[in-house]
Amino acid sequence: MQSRPHATFDEERLLIRIDELLSHIQRLESEVERTHRLATLGLLSGSIAHEFNNILTPVLSYAQLALASPEDADLCQKALRKSVDGTQKAAQIASAMLGFVRDDEPEAVADVRSVVFESLQCLGRDLQREGIALTVEVPEKTRVKMRPVALEQVLINLILNALDAIRPAAGSLRISARLSERSTGNTPEVLLEVEDSGKGMSADLASRVFEPFVSSGTKDGRRTGTGLGLTICKRLVEEAGGSIGVRSEEGRGTTFTVRLPGAG
Repeated sequence: MQSRPHATFDEERLLIRIDELLSHIQRLESEVERTHRLATLGLLSGSIAHEFNNILTPVLSYAQLALASPEDADLCQKALRKSVDGTQKAAQIASAMLGFVRDDEPEAVADVRSVVFESLQCLGRDLQREGIALTVEVPEKTRVKMRPVALEQVLINLILNALDAIRPAAGSLRISARLSERSTGNTPEVLLEVEDSGKGMSADLASRVFEPFVSSGTKDGRRTGTGLGLTICKRLVEEAGGSIGVRSEEGRGTTFTVRLPGAG
């Protein structure tokens, strides 16, 4: 660190110490972000394991049928097609999971549509089977100035919150992106929304939902989650030069709105 003019020796030591503490805080924030990603993956592990079982069971059944009837060419072809389809789907889920925990990511620009589908793939479940109507309205080539893994972390948390708000009833989940009304030719801004038809939040909870240890999730009347998910989401969005807000009403659903600088 360069010395400041006319600073005393004690002031120099204090400034050096402040710089060291700031660097330590940045390292801790990065570690908390990574730990939260791993914790989120842990929450998803049950549904991911269930989905893998759903994929592998028919693959195994068809393979056993083909082995039992090798002379039946049509059956063997069908078994091979089912095996290829199943392994490709399993590979996509595994790839999404690995991508979610990676740290070696130099790219600071995210393709929003790709990240949305990666996030949904990482859930490892078929929402339609759960009675949830999913709508994705994200134009191709919508890009923002944010690390893809950070955007994925934000999206997965918002989607999980939405699903918790909808369950156990059926409902709808809408993920959309568009250029915001604030955009200009030189400074585009992308508006990303995650909207659910769930139980919503009180005005008091909505006003505090981004604060540490305030949880919007409930199950059987009990709070769920750590209460850090939305706090970390807010930090990641603001780190990218954006902002995040929420609109909610009890019994009428919730919409989280993320504004991010566009990347052209």
